[in-house]
Amino acid sequence: MATPNYLHEHFALRAFERHLATLIEKPLAHTVASGERIRSAAGPVSMIGYMAKHNVYNREALRLIEAGAIGAPAAMTGARLGYRRLDGDWRRAPATSGLGGLADLGIYPVLTAVDVFGGDPVRCQATGWPMRDRGETDVYAQATLWFDDHRYLHFETSASIDLRKAPPGDIDLQRPSGEVCTYTVIGDRGLIQVDGSWQMNGLGSLTVCDAAGWRPVELVPADPYLSQYRLLAACSSGEQVPRALSLDRGLADLAILHAIADNAAAASGITRIESFDQDRMVPTC
Repeated sequence: MATPNYLHEHFALRAFERHLATLIEKPLAHTVASGERIRSAAGPVSMIGYMAKHNVYNREALRLIEAGAIGAPAAMTGARLGYRRLDGDWRRAPATSGLGGLADLGIYPVLTAVDVFGGDPVRCQATGWPMRDRGETDVYAQATLWFDDHRYLHFETSASIDLRKAPPGDIDLQRPSGEVCTYTVIGDRGLIQVDGSWQMNGLGSLTVCDAAGWRPVELVPADPYLSQYRLLAACSSGEQVPRALSLDRGLADLAILHAIADNAAAASGITRIESFDQDRMVPTC
């Protein structure tokens, strides 16, 4: 369901009541409490709409990492910078979006790092502006997430307001926006650089650097949305929903984003992130 974040719960529950296979766009909801209610009511065929996990460049990067191509991953850096409209964008209001740039764009480095490091982060430190403002969601944030005492993700994200004057009749503001979409995974024997793969068009590029030097990895782009809906259809026919695309995962990622926002708002140094037991979905220490 591609609706404003605050409406995800309303339409998800209606779909669950009708026993429909349900794909919920990211983030799972506008608040963690709403996400928990969605997860509690979910039917057997429900998944989070992480289209980036279907991008062939992201999939190949993860395959190479799991195969040991760059050794053990030690760090990841990323940037997902975009824009939003000046007027009428529901992402600007906390009541309808919950979080702004973090929920819309910052979620990409977070969900990718969880796959790269094979688990949830345990601590975070962040800054951003504005944070937990009653009238405006975050425009910019940067954060470091530690997955243990050594491995970490550092990323930045922005949803800058598009102040350029639109040409007459250009209601959709469909113009180049200067977006940035990139991440690097550093291992103890090399690194992987991925560009463009968190955008919606299924394109991207992948480069590996190891003892043999830099080399691009040639791939055939594919439509991530087609892959996503084919998987939903397969799960409707009995295939199990992958854990990485489950509502459990969507709820855990939503909690991480809100922990980042709380830390940035408090400006209190490092914050421990409570993990979610994905079997029972109960906060644990």
